[in-house]
Amino acid sequence: AVLTPLRSDDYLPLLELLACSLKHSNPGVKLLVATVQGDLSAEIIEKAKAISNVEVFFWDEFRIENTIRHRFALNWVKLRAWEMEEYDAILMIDTDTLVMRDLSSLWSIPAHFATVLDQDKTTSSFNALGRQQGGVVLLRPCKDVASHMMDLVKRNTTLQFAHAHAEQSFLDWYFRFERWTLPVKYNAIGHLLKRRGERTTGGTKPAIVHYSGAKPMTLSPEAHHEQAIATNCFQ
Repeated sequence: AVLTPLRSDDYLPLLELLACSLKHSNPGVKLLVATVQGDLSAEIIEKAKAISNVEVFFWDEFRIENTIRHRFALNWVKLRAWEMEEYDAILMIDTDTLVMRDLSSLWSIPAHFATVLDQDKTTSSFNALGRQQGGVVLLRPCKDVASHMMDLVKRNTTLQFAHAHAEQSFLDWYFRFERWTLPVKYNAIGHLLKRRGERTTGGTKPAIVHYSGAKPMTLSPEAHHEQAIATNCFQ
């Protein structure tokens, strides 16, 4: 499954563009949209459900408050993805991404957890370990792992990484001994692509493009380079 969490009405335009990009690059692949009851208005839920390749479902809330960056509290619900044992593998991607190429080869990777290393941070304070970029995560669901992670992070405030990227740093720590590193093309940073003539730092064409500007962003390909390369989504 390809899955994206959605916790704000403001992100609907980004969801629509993500769904469009997935539809054109991976025909027949459904985009699961996970939210929490009360996060989205009824109007936005209906609009999301009306997208042809989207299926909306609801997670129970799981949050750890962050007094430094309040938005990080919303991200912990991503651990619920490991509870979804009806799927052999899940590619969990942020809503501010675009899928540009076929993803089918990812499903055969024999990994429990795989991410792309971060490319656009200049200091190691972003993450204390591998500096993984949490916008694209390949995972193998397991309810026992989900329960273990949530129990650990609730009981040990050190593992909440409140000064950094919260769940992103926790996952980096939790899977530190078996984390696989995906090629950078699966989480290509938009503004870096623009500088390099639409090529990643590895010299390849991007498979997934990640917005890296202020969010939420309006749909304007003239203003946002990432959207300008979303094939067939503005016709």
